[in-house]
Amino acid sequence: MPNPHSRDAPRFRGKHLRQFLEDYNTSANNAGWNDERKCEELVNYCSGTARDIVAEDIPEVDKRDWEGVKQRLFELYDPKGGRHRYPQQKLTEYTSKKRTITSQAEFADYRRGFSKIVSNLYPSQKLTPAERNRYFWRGIPAKLQSVIMSQLIARKPTMSMEEDPPYDEVSKIALTALNDKKKKSIDLDSDSDSESSSDEDSDSDSDSSDGSDDSDREYERSRRRSRYKSTKKKSSKSKTKPADNE
Repeated sequence: MPNPHSRDAPRFRGKHLRQFLEDYNTSANNAGWNDERKCEELVNYCSGTARDIVAEDIPEVDKRDWEGVKQRLFELYDPKGGRHRYPQQKLTEYTSKKRTITSQAEFADYRRGFSKIVSNLYPSQKLTPAERNRYFWRGIPAKLQSVIMSQLIARKPTMSMEEDPPYDEVSKIALTALNDKKKKSIDLDSDSDSESSSDEDSDSDSDSSDGSDDSDREYERSRRRSRYKSTKKKSSKSKTKPADNE
């Protein structure tokens, strides 16, 4: 690796980021540097304000996260040249959007869009598993939520209403419920409840840029409790209702 003060050393001055990273990475690899060493030495190959930013404003440098450092540099200096990133507000808007899901294909489209945003959030806004569950659940229409919740309760009668259903379990149950053969007994085509709940979610989101304040979580919990009671009531009625005479 050329000495930082050498004329042949790669140098980043705030422009031509992609070329700099290619030259720096190649030289570092030839010198046998690992990713941790690349993070440690990076500031020595930067000049001007770029040096100050690398030294003070990129936490991934101290964490020795080379992939994170490169991504943060692209965000700061070349957003179009790097991987496209989304703010968390984009996820809030996506999951608050009115939608109808009455088929496996529509559910797959929703999950694909959700996963695309989540996997491309800014590094500082990565979700915890609980947050991921909450956002995914809130984007599902109310009627489909009721179907999923009834099956979850049947499987886990003691499940907590204080937590959102796990992403993986929700996905499996939804795809099974939306199977063409089983969907015949489920009315999902009219989902006015979904639209009103989405409107309420949107109103709530307008008061919080990240959609994760205490009142929002309490609202979600109250909705789950209400659906839980409704599901148990329907289940009870179905058991006691006499068979219709043809």
